[in-house]
Parts: sequence; structure tokens; C-alpha cells
Amino acid sequence: MLVYWYRPTLKSASCDSTDNCGSKPDGWDMVADEVFVATMTKNGGTFTATSGSNAAVTHEAGPGVQIFRVPMGVGAQDFTFTAAGQSGHGTSSVPISAECWNGVYNFNYHSGSIKL
Repeated sequence: MLVYWYRPTLKSASCDSTDNCGSKPDGWDMVADEVFVATMTKNGGTFTATSGSNAAVTHEAGPGVQIFRVPMGVGAQDFTFTAAGQSGHGTSSVPISAECWNGVYNFNYHSGSIKL
């Protein structure tokens, strides 16, 4: 299994003029613009993550639970996972944006998974 999670906006998004709270959420400066990926396998596997227009990143995952970070890019989030002779693919339904989300800061995480 592969699980991914990320914020749908870059931390550099500026929504002060439209956000109903008027400023970035507390702790905004501590977050990294990264997509997080966890693999859970019995014998290991390989995944490729393409974050927006960034180049695809491939990692070999060992057995057990492994967590990886991939540089965040604006656009669609695409994942391919291969383990135990099976392969799965998924494209997230929520792209990453450099702009405000409906006029507000959105630092909530979006997540998804690929099950083999």
C-alpha cells in the first residue's frame, strides 16, 4: 500500500486581503513545501511521484513502513507504485496551487492511497 498527503497550496500563497481571518495560520513558517509518501509492504517496492511540473522522483522502499518526502510542485499529483509483482497508479483529485483556495489559506492536508 502507498499513502500520500500534502497541502493543496504552497506556503508562499498570499491571501491576507481575502482570508476571513486576515493572516496565515499559526505555524505556517514551519511547514515545508513537500509531498509526503508512506509505503507499507512485506518485501519492499518502488514508487514514482510526479508533483506538478517537477521531474518525477523514484524511490526504492524497503520492507515494512517507509516514509519519504518529495519536493512539492504546482499542478496535478501523480503516483505509481509497484510491489510484489503488482502495480498501481493514481492521480490525486486535488492539484497543488500557488494561489489562495477560494480566497482563504488552506493548510489542511489532502490524502489518498494506492492499494495493490
